Amino acid sequence: MTEQEESLLEGLGRRCRRRRSDLQLMQKTVAAHLRMSPSAYSKLEKGLKLRISPEQIVALTQILQTSADYLLGLRGGERGEIPDDVWRQEGGNPATTQALLPGSG
Repeated sequence: MTEQEESLLEGLGRRCRRRRSDLQLMQKTVAAHLRMSPSAYSKLEKGLKLRISPEQIVALTQILQTSADYLLGLRGGERGEIPDDVWRQEGGNPATTQALLPGSG
């Protein structure tokens, strides 16, 4: 793997982790939305996962409520707003958030 690829993967992982944390989502919730194991998603956040499909990038933008530009570190990519705290309205369990996300019902 080249230095440029390593840098891209590390940046993607860092931004995914930051955004997931902003939204108070659990790794297993994001992993399920991407149809990958929690272990594979953990590797993605650490910049170690080498393969991610275009469909999974789209799924990431949906669940993390941000743009692909932001996740990929492209110029002009904005982090995005933090939406209303719906999981607190649903009893305070971030795991219930998955049922409230677009396309998960």
